[in-house]
Amino acid sequence: IENLAIAHPIIIVITSVILAPIVEELLFRSTLFGWLYEVHPIVAHFGSAFLFGFVHVMDAILSGNYQEWTQIFAYFLMGGVLSFIYEKRNNIYVPILSHMMNNLISILLVLQLARSISHPVKNVTSRMVALSDGDLHTKVVPVRSKDELEVLTYTLADTVQTMNHYISDIQQVLTQVAGGNLNVEPQVE
Repeated sequence: IENLAIAHPIIIVITSVILAPIVEELLFRSTLFGWLYEVHPIVAHFGSAFLFGFVHVMDAILSGNYQEWTQIFAYFLMGGVLSFIYEKRNNIYVPILSHMMNNLISILLVLQLARSISHPVKNVTSRMVALSDGDLHTKVVPVRSKDELEVLTYTLADTVQTMNHYISDIQQVLTQVAGGNLNVEPQVE
């Protein structure tokens, strides 16, 4: 989503923050909720909220990813809140604006999370490429995230340092041998 948002931010904003809330609120609140409300208000709230949730996880479920069923609860809750707002305000604009704000905040949080992961991974990847090209001197930028990324950067830094020690030791031994000292021993074990 980060690449898509960076490459096409206007499309992301138009579809996720503007069009989707308008279409979904017109469908689930203005139309479906209204039809089900004639049966019973509770049926309207639960039915529209459940269908709102199901539509958001439908592709994953129909493709066999049944773990996505757990996602339906968050969408069900959101659908319930939006139907409650629609019923209390008796207009479609408040749920549309609430849905837009929810999607905007969600996109901003996802982008922040994606950047917090992708930037350190890109740095580590670049450093590993440099290492594979023979660069033993560029510093590894540490990540202080208290997770696997931090372990990865410290492990990479240790690997570069260990390789430098081995190469320095090999150079020192070869220099001694070239100078005629055949009794030299490596210092690195």
